Amino acid sequence: MVRLSADILGRSPLCPLLLLVALPFIVLNGVAFMQARSMTHFVSVGQRTAKPEKLSLTDKIRVILTGVEIPRPENQITPQEIQLVYETHRIAISKASEENLEAWYIPAQKSAQKSRGLVLFFPPYGSSKAALLAPTKIFHDLGYDALLVDFRGAGGSTGNNTTLECVRQKMCDRLYL
Repeated sequence: MVRLSADILGRSPLCPLLLLVALPFIVLNGVAFMQARSMTHFVSVGQRTAKPEKLSLTDKIRVILTGVEIPRPENQITPQEIQLVYETHRIAISKASEENLEAWYIPAQKSAQKSRGLVLFFPPYGSSKAALLAPTKIFHDLGYDALLVDFRGAGGSTGNNTTLECVRQKMCDRLYL
């Protein structure tokens, strides 16, 4: 039965047309998959892919087919280096895995009688919480506590892959509750 259908498909005038339509679809989906994967998985070593205007034609084609390379964001400095007292906390993502998020808690300036509130800071894509120390210092000086949280795969948190927005929302909800 299988051989009969293969014979019919092989002799059908629609077969080349079907291949002509299906092949580009499959290739484009493969490229889209590689692009999405490269945006959600950091590389452990190496440098960030250069800007398009600095890439050769061969490199541009490679990036189009395989996606960009973004090194895992690391915390280059700590709050202590800008004279802020802080505590490091680990927040479990789930009980089933060993993965966790790293957070820095920076209490309000000591001269303030009472904290004016808590400000949560989350780094942008491809960055870590250390990049948020300048705005944190401003809020600290205004009397606010701060909690800086690295998403999965960044800074002191575990993993090499980023999270999708729905997973980030769940992590934020877990922090809040």
